[in-house]
Amino acid sequence: MIGNVNAVVDALGVRLATIVGLRVYDYVPETVEIPAVVVAYPELRYDSAYARGADEATFSITVLVSRAIDRVARDTVEQYRAPTGTKSIKAAVDGTLGGTVADARVASSRVETISVGGVDYLGATFTVEVFG
Repeated sequence: MIGNVNAVVDALGVRLATIVGLRVYDYVPETVEIPAVVVAYPELRYDSAYARGADEATFSITVLVSRAIDRVARDTVEQYRAPTGTKSIKAAVDGTLGGTVADARVASSRVETISVGGVDYLGATFTVEVFG
C-alpha cells in the first residue's frame, strides 16, 4: 500500500535532486527559478489488489526549462525526456524511491507551454505511476 503521500512526494524530490542543476519544488509554487521541476499532488486509486493489498498513485512531474521557445530550449527539454543519461527524469525516478514504494515508473511525457505565476515556460510534463 502507498502509505503517507507526503513521504512519496519527498522521496520523488530526493530522487529528482540527483539531477545536477535542477531546482526541485515538491509543492506547486507561485514562482519558479529555472531550470526547475515541480511535483504535483497525485491522483490516488485504492484497492488495486483485493483486501487492501495495494494502492496506486499517478503523479505529474513538470520540468520547466526556458521562458523562450527556441532550439536551445528544445534541446534542453529533450535531455530531461531522454530515457537514460545524467539529466533523465526517467532514470532518476524509476525504482522503489529509496524503499518508500513497491515501484515507481515514468510512463509518459509531453512537451508543452506551461504557465506559472503568469509567466509562460517551455517544459515537459511526466506521468509517474507509483505502486504501493
